[in-house]
Amino acid sequence: MGSFASMDRGGKGFLSREDIVEAVAKHFGAAAAGVCVDNIMRAADSDRNGVITRHELLRVNFANAWARRDMDQNRDGVLDRAEVEAFGTRVFGKGFDSRRM
Repeated sequence: MGSFASMDRGGKGFLSREDIVEAVAKHFGAAAAGVCVDNIMRAADSDRNGVITRHELLRVNFANAWARRDMDQNRDGVLDRAEVEAFGTRVFGKGFDSRRM
């Protein structure tokens, strides 16, 4: 659906429900947005405050088995720092620094 920064309209530092609706609709169509957004919010918004932070997005991606397989670029079953950094850059864009997590 794009990086965190590309979905964060206005650079607020979090993703609102509207940001998610727009990103899903852009990539998968309006019909998919109606079906997917509730599931995305339920899975990612761990503190149930109605927005998704960078940390929440990263947590849900790490918890997802498909995402872990996608991150494991050398397919050795272990995520090393370089793989985590590469994944973070894909999700959050340039400037991602895992040491700040």
